[in-house]
Amino acid sequence: MGKSFRLPNGYGSIYKLSGNRRRPYAVAKTFGWDEKGKQLKKIIGYATTKKEGLEMLLEYNKDPYDIDHKKITVDYVYNLTIEKIQKMVDDEKMSKSNCNRFKSVYKNHCQTVAKRNIMDLTYKEMQDTLDNCPFAQTTKGYIKTLYIKMFEYAKLELGIKLDLDFPNKLETGKRTKSDMHKSFSESDFDKVWNLYQSMPENDLEVVLIMLYTGLRPQELIDIETSNINISEDYMIGGCKTEAGKNRIIPVHRKIKSFIQKRMNQKYLIMINDRKATYDDISQLWKKIMNKLEFDYLPYDARHTMATRLDDYKITHPNSLIDDLTIKLIMGHAITDITQKVYTHRQAKYLVEAINLLY
Repeated sequence: MGKSFRLPNGYGSIYKLSGNRRRPYAVAKTFGWDEKGKQLKKIIGYATTKKEGLEMLLEYNKDPYDIDHKKITVDYVYNLTIEKIQKMVDDEKMSKSNCNRFKSVYKNHCQTVAKRNIMDLTYKEMQDTLDNCPFAQTTKGYIKTLYIKMFEYAKLELGIKLDLDFPNKLETGKRTKSDMHKSFSESDFDKVWNLYQSMPENDLEVVLIMLYTGLRPQELIDIETSNINISEDYMIGGCKTEAGKNRIIPVHRKIKSFIQKRMNQKYLIMINDRKATYDDISQLWKKIMNKLEFDYLPYDARHTMATRLDDYKITHPNSLIDDLTIKLIMGHAITDITQKVYTHRQAKYLVEAINLLY
């Protein structure tokens, strides 16, 4: 043990460690004595200078905390937080898709801070994880919300002294035009098919499934093949709203073969023999859009389907595609009482309707 600096009794101590260290000053506090009268010390932290060590002691004595909390990592708090979130899913207080998004953003965007002690986690470190995320504001919002939930758990459940306003100050960035949904033009839609015909591959099939179903990315990856009736051309799935949950999703004739070839796996979309994640879909989508030199976002597939249905309804006013059909296919809420009476429209009707689109 190196040279110690004398401070008032009970205040704590600072001593310099031997060797060439980046932070050579140990800052300690006495918490009792053993049976031989020897002091029992716990390390508060390490400092680069004596002055910095004194500031650490001053801060500690001003607002003492459990020093053992310094050993608790972000990863430890995350695992406890996600257990609590999973229980909320089990109690139907949170959707499974939201839980999966939290798991995904932590795995893919928070690993740089995973081993940090949560008490020492800085604003810059957290903000860097958001700034380095290559995805849109929605994903960054999930990262921020996860930090908020982790801080709440650490303070309220573990008693760690943390400022709950700290993660609330994180910036997810302003919504830009690139975040706003837009529909594929007819020529761009055709270019996707042209690329597939010249270079058929699984990733392109996923993009086309999204364009012909209007499924949200999370809805797509949650579909199990046990919920697909391929002989009658429809799937059961959907999430987010009551109207959208467990709805009939008609399968267009042009994507039936893509779905049929995947019927021997548990989930419709799997990557490397595992269920795909939201980030898998985002990366896959980005790769295909780069090949086509497009700037569409994954949610634009849903917007495209809604636009195509609406355009068909306008140009073919007496067809099967009317307001009610569009709401049923897209999973939108039906507020009109008269329309609710007719929501018994069967899968066969919706399949016939979707196949009116080219």
